[in-house]
Amino acid sequence: MPAPGDLLRVRFETLTVAGSCKGTPDGNAEYSVFTHRAAPGDVATVRVTAVNKRYVEADIAEIHEPSPHRVEPPCPIFDECGGCDWQHVAYDAQLAARADIARYLLKRIGADDGVLAPAVPSPPPFGYRMRGDLHARRNGEGRIVLGFRKRRSHDIVEARTCPLYAAPLADSFALVAGQMARSQLEPERTYRVRLVADDDTPRLAIAASPIGEGAPLLLRVVHMKTGGELPWSDDEPFTMRVGDKRLAYHPLCFTQVNAEVNERIVADAVAALDLEENDKVLELFSGIGNFTAAVASRAANVAAVESSKFSVEWARRNLVDASNVRFIARGALPATRRMAGDRFDKILADPPRTGLGPDLIANVARMRPTRIVYVSCGLDSLARDLRMFLSRGFRITRLAPYDMFPQTRHTEHVAVLDCQEA
Repeated sequence: MPAPGDLLRVRFETLTVAGSCKGTPDGNAEYSVFTHRAAPGDVATVRVTAVNKRYVEADIAEIHEPSPHRVEPPCPIFDECGGCDWQHVAYDAQLAARADIARYLLKRIGADDGVLAPAVPSPPPFGYRMRGDLHARRNGEGRIVLGFRKRRSHDIVEARTCPLYAAPLADSFALVAGQMARSQLEPERTYRVRLVADDDTPRLAIAASPIGEGAPLLLRVVHMKTGGELPWSDDEPFTMRVGDKRLAYHPLCFTQVNAEVNERIVADAVAALDLEENDKVLELFSGIGNFTAAVASRAANVAAVESSKFSVEWARRNLVDASNVRFIARGALPATRRMAGDRFDKILADPPRTGLGPDLIANVARMRPTRIVYVSCGLDSLARDLRMFLSRGFRITRLAPYDMFPQTRHTEHVAVLDCQEA
């Protein structure tokens, strides 16, 4: 094995779930090299930065043969910023990598890759984010430094815009910096700044909190054209379109960042449930009703479980006319524990990145639904959870990657599981 600081000539092959690119050193296939900012097909000299048992990590020192998939990143701070992984890779190669990663997931858990569906692209590979996080700090001179975390660092690389942000957000960085300058930010302390753009009006919500503290310190709504601060009213909420339904929400509620891909996932996931009019459905992690309206329009009744009482309030508002929906403002694990004797025909789950976990899976499996549709944004937790479902008598009938987050390593997946006893 080489040592840190050594130079290696490497041919790179595949993008990885960690955002790096995997390659093989010339003349030595006994270990792999993982390098950020490399592209599949590159031949490059790299400098080793860390050595592990079966692989090394390295940085590019010189590219000798650029990959045919290599493109010029549109972002001027791409090399420094820790937000994006793959702006230097052509979009069709990014999609191919997402399919390869999903195929590897199936291999890890011993499942047939014949269930793998093609990766679903994002209609806009750039300019898709309607919600995003920045970091801000008031420096020693009193100036607001606004931008993103540097790669491998807690420092901030200053940004004036971001090519991943939709036009309303991308054009608002100077406005946001001005709002932060008028706020009582402690000098030299880093704050997370969440931006949310309304779908219908030129309104921008700005919520800020010190890093490590969850509760927002500041919530402001501003007009993106005039910069004027607007009063917040629950009677004039932000909205987002999901299919033929427009959902209302408070800016502090969770919403997906990519509206077009979210609509596709909702349509595909609900279609995959294959609902019949007498079906009884359990929806876990239901949020503000992203999937609930579409499910309720096709099923006899729906139990929608969500731990955030705040989100449940908005879900009730969004489905005020859906008399067949029962909202349960409780965590998924205690809720399913209390439903121990209940039987559901179909289950839809859209958990956070940590996934479902063994206890919740045990509760769900005991309900013996004929079908489970599992929407996941965490590859490792999805692999763990699918393996547990397989051990409990379910089989995977479909796995589809969705490019919810183009230019980054993150992928949304929709898995369909059928009960083998059904």
